[in-house]
Amino acid sequence: MNEVFETKSLFGGAVEISLPMRFTDTSTVRHVADAQEVYSDADSDQSIILEFLAYNEVDDNHIAQYLFDDIADLNSAKNKRIFECNIDTNLGLQDVSIVLYGQQSVSKYNEDAVNVITMYLGVVRLKKYHTDMLLTVNVPVGFSPNSSSNSTSKLYPFNSEMFLRIFRSIKILNFDLLNCW
Repeated sequence: MNEVFETKSLFGGAVEISLPMRFTDTSTVRHVADAQEVYSDADSDQSIILEFLAYNEVDDNHIAQYLFDDIADLNSAKNKRIFECNIDTNLGLQDVSIVLYGQQSVSKYNEDAVNVITMYLGVVRLKKYHTDMLLTVNVPVGFSPNSSSNSTSKLYPFNSEMFLRIFRSIKILNFDLLNCW
């Protein structure tokens, strides 16, 4: 599947990112926190979240795993595993950036049914601003037969190359944004 990408302006124009066109702004249908931008594809149940977090006093080599584990706890994940975690030197920033690929087994809407989600995480440590920037892409790879998503969602391909294209496209145009929270 050849994806068509387009540049999106986020956080009131302070950030730009290139996303597949099939993803739409979730804030048009539900509340999204001020420090987050969320895009989703209703056909595949895939989502892309860019957020700015308070700087975590965790070693650079462990920050992606720390955030992955935190998300697993928030999602009440039944299982979790990390496939790969590496420093990404191609972002063009002086700040440390890390990418992680993993998987979590989670329920949607507090259902008993458990779906398998591949997660792509990209973390940029913006130490000067006491902020961590986190990009998370959630890609369902298996739906439980009893899941509400089983009959309504399609499994669309998504891979690490697509994730890196999105992650490396992020441009912070106005760093004053980072003083807002």
